[in-house]
Amino acid sequence: LRVPYAMGAGLSQQRGQERWLQVAAGASGSLSSIGNALLLLIVGWNLCKGYLAQVAEKDLVTTSRMAGTHASSATTERLFFTLSACDFVASVCFAFADAAIGDVALCEAQAYGIQFGLLAAAMYSLALSLDLAIHICLNQPALARRLEPLWHVLVWVVTLPVSIAAADAFGDATIWCWIVDPVSQFSYFYYIVIVIWCINAALLLATWFVAKRPGGALDPTALNTSGSSTTVDHLGSVRLRRRLVVRQGQLVLAFNFVMMFGLLNRLTFRLGRDIFVLRLLHTIFVPLWGFLNLLIYSLDLTHRFGMAEAARKRERNARQERVRAAINSVLTVKFSVCFMPFQHFRKAGTLLSHEQARDRHLLGPVLDMHAQCIEFVRGHPTVFFSHQWSGFGHPDPSGKQFELMVKAGLELCAQERFQPSELYVWCDYCSVPQANPYTQSLSIATLGVYASLCEYFVVIAPPIKHDPLGTTCDLESYKRRGWCRLEQWAHLTAAGTERLYVATGEPSAPGKRGEPVLRAIGGRGALAGASENGDGKSDKSELLLKKEREAVVANEWFSESICVFLGDFTVPDDKPKLVDVVLGLWALTLVAMEARHAHAAPIVALVQERMTDVFPERHFGDLVQMLEKEIHDQYEWQRRRDATYAAAHAQGMSGATAESLPMRRVFKRSTRGAGSTLSVRQDSTHVDTGFSARPKEYAADGSVPSGSSKKKKHTSLKLLNDIVVLSAGYQKRNVRPLSAAGAPLILLQQLFDGYRLRLAQISKGGAGTEG
Repeated sequence: LRVPYAMGAGLSQQRGQERWLQVAAGASGSLSSIGNALLLLIVGWNLCKGYLAQVAEKDLVTTSRMAGTHASSATTERLFFTLSACDFVASVCFAFADAAIGDVALCEAQAYGIQFGLLAAAMYSLALSLDLAIHICLNQPALARRLEPLWHVLVWVVTLPVSIAAADAFGDATIWCWIVDPVSQFSYFYYIVIVIWCINAALLLATWFVAKRPGGALDPTALNTSGSSTTVDHLGSVRLRRRLVVRQGQLVLAFNFVMMFGLLNRLTFRLGRDIFVLRLLHTIFVPLWGFLNLLIYSLDLTHRFGMAEAARKRERNARQERVRAAINSVLTVKFSVCFMPFQHFRKAGTLLSHEQARDRHLLGPVLDMHAQCIEFVRGHPTVFFSHQWSGFGHPDPSGKQFELMVKAGLELCAQERFQPSELYVWCDYCSVPQANPYTQSLSIATLGVYASLCEYFVVIAPPIKHDPLGTTCDLESYKRRGWCRLEQWAHLTAAGTERLYVATGEPSAPGKRGEPVLRAIGGRGALAGASENGDGKSDKSELLLKKEREAVVANEWFSESICVFLGDFTVPDDKPKLVDVVLGLWALTLVAMEARHAHAAPIVALVQERMTDVFPERHFGDLVQMLEKEIHDQYEWQRRRDATYAAAHAQGMSGATAESLPMRRVFKRSTRGAGSTLSVRQDSTHVDTGFSARPKEYAADGSVPSGSSKKKKHTSLKLLNDIVVLSAGYQKRNVRPLSAAGAPLILLQQLFDGYRLRLAQISKGGAGTEG
């Protein structure tokens, strides 16, 4: 009686164990199926994003940061995608567990799915380890990409024939349908898995030791270098290699980990021992491989998204610093402003190079600082001659352009009622170094500043032939030139359409000889017909000003001249170099607009009509929006500060009490380096008065001086007038009236001087500046 009872108890225990194994297999297979399905969606989406970026000819590196795919690891992504697809087939079959047993067709399909899917996934793990070794040990990423098709062929060549040959051994394997005979299991599956397992382990160890060497991908000191562009490229390579080692190594290690339990179980079973714990671990972990892959890839994806977000913040900060540098570039003279007296220019008889004019002592003055330029332009009439080069070695081989420049200069003197000895000329060939390419590039980078400083702007465009090309250089070709458009754009932003002329040397109509050489464009021409009253003053009403602005907006000339990037460039690569220059000039226009300068309104309206042409997204991106926000924030802070001063005056407070009034400060000191001067801060209760000079109508104690009759609220226009009066060099007697070109520049200079003063006060730890 004891023997049948023991046999029955053993059979019951065996059935309970099998039930536990079947439940574990179904649960693990289900989790793995979900994990592989998610991996297929995520990795497939990343691959599609990378391919779309290539088709659209965009920057693949930038796109891959957002999509999760790097150009150099695309091979890994594709191999991992196919691995997940194969393991998905096997995990779905594992999820059915013993449900297919009893149905011949379903059982055979389950056995095929497990055999082919699991074996193919194991082969792809071998491909991943080989790919990693080629990347890290051999340092041959190009070779790894070329060998990718070989890995796919190898998987199918090995897996498909073996799965077909094992079909005769398929049957009821207790837990699921698979190979029944233990010997056939090793012949058709486990021998291959053992070889793959050993190769993976050896390659992982070799890769680990290579990566841990000094300068390797896992060397902690490899990312601590900085400096040259070569170092930057090295850092990018180190980061990529480190990512490959960590993620790809973990994926290969996951295969070795899950297969370790299956191999131990089958080896002990071949030795005649049936250990339930090993069978349970085998049943749990082998089907769970896909879920482990999902965990590994998710952690890597989270890390990549964090790095991408940090990179986007760094890029955003870099663009912000670029915008501020562009604003400051309008006030930066990278190379000296070299004027030539018109009398010297005229007596030279031809266009002289910068070096020739310097050696003959014809240049003067040579101004190094922007403040010096403003002071000089205020006291002396200056003209900017803008022209085309009609030759490669010399801009004017025929001498016709020089002759027209002289005539235009004399007529300008007669029209504006000053002596030729008072006029100073800026011309590129005379004022820009020609022999030294480095100083020449600095001067060309300051071209916008030169054109914005000069009071008069004259276009020299006689119809002549280019030597030796033979093409016609005339007014139409001048209007198409990108550099010529930049010069006009610079003058327009600083002075509007005032004092802008064109000289072609041709009569306006047949038979008209001896008429004036200069022809006004825009503002001066539009106001030429204004009537004069009995006092000899022009009756320029608001209606005429409105008509002038409408004429400017409708004028085809200015519509073309502001589109610098649509112009013709001999070297197309020069366009990106002009982005910061155009941004700075646009900032100058916005400052003039805030200061209520009449010349700025029509220019702003004209630019806003053609924003996409003036600021192509390909070159500017969101820099224009960032610049406009920066200018708006600066003036918002100024208006809030002025309101605080007005409130302090109304309450009869002292200056010290006024400075302690609550107000949000827009800017704070940045610790990102010397290039970063301002950054946005959300809250502060201290009002820093270093932004600009104290309003003229307030004394040091906040009260109104007795001799002052101005009691209106301090506005940006009032601040402009104060700056004009208080700026050094502008309080001399008998100086020329401040031109429209100088006022916005002075305001912009004062804004930046205020920033520096406020930052100096903060660094000294003034009252209310803690933190």
